[in-house]
Amino acid sequence: MCADLPCTQVLKELENVSRDLQMVQDQKTALSKFPSYHPKRTEYEEMLTSEFDEIMKHKKRYEAQAANFDSLHKWGQVRLVFLFFVLILLVIIRYFCFRALSSRCSGSRAI
Repeated sequence: MCADLPCTQVLKELENVSRDLQMVQDQKTALSKFPSYHPKRTEYEEMLTSEFDEIMKHKKRYEAQAANFDSLHKWGQVRLVFLFFVLILLVIIRYFCFRALSSRCSGSRAI
């Protein structure tokens, strides 16, 4: 179930995009070893450059989604801490109310 969460999917896609970018960089590096007068080198470089640009668009989109999920996670943590303190205060108030009521009730019985 946790593997199907959107944030997990975004992180997996970010890993895939990073791997794809690395593969394009590796291909560019391998292509640079060929002489500049190679007939297909310019065509391959243009293809790799357009592929790199397209992958970068995807990476920016996934990074924005990951940042959004991160901010939601941080907001949720702050909210949980706030709720925890509210619950502690509620327990303390109930304890003192119960104690005050029980002392009044036991005091009225003595009369």
